[in-house]
Amino acid sequence: MNKQRVFGTALLVVTAFIWGLGFPMQSMALAHVGAATLTCVRNVIAGFFLLALIPIFDKLNKESQRHLFIRKEKGFALGFTKRELLGGVLCGLLLGTATTLQQLGLATEETDSGKAAFITALYMVIVPLLGMLRKRFPSRRVFFSVGLAVLGSYFLTANIVFTGKGLGGFFSSLLHSGFHFAYGDLMVFLCAFVFALHVFVIDLFSTETDGVRMSCVQFFTASLITLPVMLLAEDVSLSGILCAALPILYLGIFSSGVAYTGQIVGQKYVEVTVATLVLSLESVFGALGGAVLLNETKTPLQLFGCLVVLGAVVLAQLPTKNKK
Repeated sequence: MNKQRVFGTALLVVTAFIWGLGFPMQSMALAHVGAATLTCVRNVIAGFFLLALIPIFDKLNKESQRHLFIRKEKGFALGFTKRELLGGVLCGLLLGTATTLQQLGLATEETDSGKAAFITALYMVIVPLLGMLRKRFPSRRVFFSVGLAVLGSYFLTANIVFTGKGLGGFFSSLLHSGFHFAYGDLMVFLCAFVFALHVFVIDLFSTETDGVRMSCVQFFTASLITLPVMLLAEDVSLSGILCAALPILYLGIFSSGVAYTGQIVGQKYVEVTVATLVLSLESVFGALGGAVLLNETKTPLQLFGCLVVLGAVVLAQLPTKNKK
């Protein structure tokens, strides 16, 4: 395994760990601020955090011509290429939408952070399906994984009450229990689809752009699209933001600034199927983080549903042997 691939894989593992802990952090922050407020503030923090780092990375990479401001004959020009601006804007639109949907789901009582982490992981299954748009046709195993993921989601979200004993009672309970598809679950499912689009767009742009610059643009874009919602639909208060200062700083600097940049840079060196497999560890870290930080508990059947979803995600991303 070459050094670049090892470096990219390590970045993606760190990204998954940071994102996983971000689920309980979001739950803690949403107790004090609205979903749009949290999305806007964390992305502003992430944008300025990366803006300050760009000159440092340029010096380390010895790219003096790519400093934040480049003096030209007629004034100053930002050191962003057209591909970085276009990719950053597209990623920012998707990122702002996805994180807002996720936080709307986490703000409800029905969807805790561990459950949201596993539902969000469904985007790992959706990514290969989106690959069909680039004529990368999934195998039958991927379609089987989609069915498994749907089954696991049922166990995770259905109101299943056991009314009998033995195997017959188990299946009877499955058939007669109501499917509890809560509002929060729907928001997180939609978030998973948008995150899949986000990964797909990153795959289109990451090899041709500077990851830190493109990530910086995406954060400012994400904050701009959520700013009107924050001002018009939510009761924004400085006291609420200060009460949630620690989780917001974690989400802004680490979950956004560090992790999303790590995703863009890591996907430069790791093929997208392997990258999504590594990022699927986010759901495991999210469930563990919810249990440790928020004392969240799961029923045995919900834990089984989590395992089925994670199994479907991993199965969908395993590499296939090329036929001669």
